[in-house]
Amino acid sequence: MSTDKYKGVVEIEILGKKRGFKTGTRAAILFCEQEKISINDLEAHLDNGGLTAQLKFIYCTALAYSKLMKEEEPSFDEVCAWVDEFGNEKLQGELAKSSEIPNSPALETGPEKV
Repeated sequence: MSTDKYKGVVEIEILGKKRGFKTGTRAAILFCEQEKISINDLEAHLDNGGLTAQLKFIYCTALAYSKLMKEEEPSFDEVCAWVDEFGNEKLQGELAKSSEIPNSPALETGPEKV
């Protein structure tokens, strides 16, 4: 597993290939658009939506990654297969860690302080 220069990026080898996920603003927007909910309802929707909501959010993190990296977008079915292989709880743990840990390369390449 590795992280890129961006906070919230997780890259994991699953089924012999690098699979990417990106948490953050873009994933949240994609999820809210798909679910037709307000950003204010995001947390409650994830808490109360069960496995379906979790998988849809993970799918949105994979979409956000593919958009950021300008790669082909995976299908929902492909992402579900990745989750089956890697494990839902394990993947969610990696996504949570990537959002919490300051990422040194991102800090080094970010905007210069004035």
